[in-house]
Amino acid sequence: SGEDMLIVARNDNAGAQTITITSAAMPDTNRTGDITAYSIGIGEYAVFGPFNKPGWQQSDGKLRIDTSHADIKLAVLRLTR
Repeated sequence: SGEDMLIVARNDNAGAQTITITSAAMPDTNRTGDITAYSIGIGEYAVFGPFNKPGWQQSDGKLRIDTSHADIKLAVLRLTR
């Protein structure tokens, strides 16, 4: 069994905004793969993932998601298998 995460972002701002999702180093390869400054247009949605915990969950157990404005609304959906 495992759990993946899907991120849905919506831009409610009057201008294009960005989202950055910071990866965590993979235990076996030390690989990272950040999603950096992905642009979301006015009123648009963006979907990211699914992400599995290794490679994305930070050492504190959380995802690191940064947005360029508070008008970016986020939902993190947990997908179980």
